[in-house]
Amino acid sequence: MTPHNRKNHSRPSAAADSAATVKANLPGGDSAVAQEALLAKNLLQQTVSLQDAIFNSANFSSIATDAQGVIQIFNVGAERMLGYTAEEVVNKITPAEIHDPDEIIMRAAQLSLEFGTTIQPGFEALVYKASRGIEDIYEITKIRKNGSRFPAIVSVTALRDEDAAIIGYLLIATDNTSRKQVEVAQSVLDQRLRDQQFYTRSLIESNIDALMMTDTLGIISDVNQQMIELTGRTRDELIGAPCRNFFTDPARADTAIQRALTESRVNDYELTVQALNGDETDVSYNAATFYDRDRVVQGVFASARDVTERKRFERALKETNIELEHASRMKTEFLATMSHELRTPLNAIIGFSEALKDGLMGDMSDSQRDYIGDIFTSGHHLLDLINDILDLSKVEAGMMDIELEPVDVRLLLEQSLLIVRDGAAAHDIQLRFEGAEDLGVSLLDMRKTKQIVYNLLSNAVKFTPDHGNVTLMAKRVPRSAVGKIAGSWPVHDFPLPASTVLDFLEIRVDDTGMGISSENMSKLFLAFSQIDSTLARRFEGTGLGLATVKEMVGIQGGTVAVASADGEGSTFVVWLPLGATDQVAPAWSAPGVELTGTTDRESAPASKVAGATDRPKPHPFNPAPAAVAPKSAEPEAATPVGPDKKVYSTTTGQPAARSQAQQEHEAKSEKHVVLVIEDDAKSAEVLRLLLEAEGFRVIVAPSGSFLASLGQSSRSAGQLGFWRLGFV
Repeated sequence: MTPHNRKNHSRPSAAADSAATVKANLPGGDSAVAQEALLAKNLLQQTVSLQDAIFNSANFSSIATDAQGVIQIFNVGAERMLGYTAEEVVNKITPAEIHDPDEIIMRAAQLSLEFGTTIQPGFEALVYKASRGIEDIYEITKIRKNGSRFPAIVSVTALRDEDAAIIGYLLIATDNTSRKQVEVAQSVLDQRLRDQQFYTRSLIESNIDALMMTDTLGIISDVNQQMIELTGRTRDELIGAPCRNFFTDPARADTAIQRALTESRVNDYELTVQALNGDETDVSYNAATFYDRDRVVQGVFASARDVTERKRFERALKETNIELEHASRMKTEFLATMSHELRTPLNAIIGFSEALKDGLMGDMSDSQRDYIGDIFTSGHHLLDLINDILDLSKVEAGMMDIELEPVDVRLLLEQSLLIVRDGAAAHDIQLRFEGAEDLGVSLLDMRKTKQIVYNLLSNAVKFTPDHGNVTLMAKRVPRSAVGKIAGSWPVHDFPLPASTVLDFLEIRVDDTGMGISSENMSKLFLAFSQIDSTLARRFEGTGLGLATVKEMVGIQGGTVAVASADGEGSTFVVWLPLGATDQVAPAWSAPGVELTGTTDRESAPASKVAGATDRPKPHPFNPAPAAVAPKSAEPEAATPVGPDKKVYSTTTGQPAARSQAQQEHEAKSEKHVVLVIEDDAKSAEVLRLLLEAEGFRVIVAPSGSFLASLGQSSRSAGQLGFWRLGFV
């Protein structure tokens, strides 16, 4: 047999078969011997066939060499793994030539150290242990014919003859690529797991809260450093101990665990941790259950946040709130007092100065009349300032109520224009009104609406140069149109409060004034604020007008906006929610009264009033003459009851023009008696002067109890008239 002519050379020679045949055919051989020989032959054939099947398996690389390492057998598995045919390697190369040379050098060095002898890199390094009778299995990189590499597991066995002499080596190898891939993948997974564990641990340890994990019985299984510091105990002391042991109320701590187990979560549960040294810390306990992959509850993960400072702050806040409530009550009482105490002396100042100015106390020189006029004007200005401050304070203090009533919107707006008419005329400013036809009657807070419109108009007139224009416009709009101002000017607006109201009254005031730059528009609607300090010196005012507008609109559920361009003009818009009504708005003036002006407690200075423009109150009293009604007084008509119906004009300082028939009637009519009930003597004196100047006989009483004695005198005094003094 020539080994290089066949791929499989491990089969025994035919000599064994021949020997068995010869033995069976020997003369004198009996049948038993023949049968035994035949059985042995069959067994040998089976063994050889099994060896052939194993040796030539495509799953294993089997390479046999002679004692010098030259390849003698190269099976099918070796051909498949390495890409060589048997003819290309048998009797031509050693296995060292199909392995990674660097790894062979490394293996030789390792074996040299291990056995204390020099082992040359090459075939010897591959079989050295086997040559010493040592089982040798190692991993090494094989190189295919095409140069590609793959990891392999190699088992080396020395082949020996009958005398135990080495006649060759058998190297059986398996491709370890799949296993290496699995190992690499497993290594990656292991690294990810380690990274995840490190990340999780970092989160736990870096948390500002004390964290712990317990099992379902409340036994601690893990804690972080914050928990160690909070309790003053070591990690070993905490792990394995019941968590209830570290709280001042163990039963409450148990309840927290049970609630977490039954409800899956506990939030903001108040507990107190007790440290080893006795220190107690208020904590907010939050917990949630955690599960295994089968969704079986494993325990509770809990955090305990130190809320000691928060508790201290809450206590301080509670005490502060009590103080603030007290201060608010004091402010309310102060406003109620100041509303009367500040206005009452001003009423006297304004009233007496007006009486002097109008010549009721006799003639004066021009300089005296000028000084009295200054006192009168300054008094009104001071009253305006006081009213602005008190009104805004009322809104901020929540003391201003909404009083809805049927209002003829068009009439309200037209009368509001009359308030600023004189001021506009003084600077040749044209006033225009554009009202939609469907304004009609709506439920509004009339006083506040008039105050809002007056403030906007007053501002527009104040900041519009001579010969300019101010336009008041109004229309009904849907909710979707609120906050929108057409045009190219920048807009500064405010959000509309949430409500179910769908219809709004849009009141718009346009002017051709100085305009406002976009960066300054954010300063509007702020109390005590004007966009330019020079304006405060140039124009009188507190900077409260627009702030009051915004607050009064806001408490009614509306909003405001402004659009403007520097040097071009401004547009101020308010949107007020509308309530539908079938009622008719009451008339604002009595028949036969000549109207030459308007008045409003919340809006107009009394000096601008020359007629009754406000609606009567539902009682038989008509209001006092507007000449003495301060800006902040209750809005009332200024028309006296009776046949006289004279209207006093504070614009001219003289009674309003009356027809000849009216004057003749006055001369013939019986003098009327007016009862003035006023506890402030100066205010009563002002009224007496003004009424007597109109031809009335005045009876002054300090209180309403005087009415008890009025019966007899009234029967002899003729017709008696009353004014309701809403401003007193």
